[in-house]
Amino acid sequence: MIKNIIILFVFFILFSNPSLSKWLDGNLVTLQGLDKITARIKTLKFKVGEKNNFGILEIFVKRCVF
Repeated sequence: MIKNIIILFVFFILFSNPSLSKWLDGNLVTLQGLDKITARIKTLKFKVGEKNNFGILEIFVKRCVF
């Protein structure tokens, strides 16, 4: 049983497609912020490379990958 699992694992490693594991760069970020005064959650969409504000918090997104 262990031998079959090891063979399956080696087969999976050797013949897996490496292009499936590459990161994709995005240009838009979706975050959720909690306003602690009103206790509401806000969905925020920011472009990469731009400064944005959420209350007094300044957010700068350098990179987005998925």
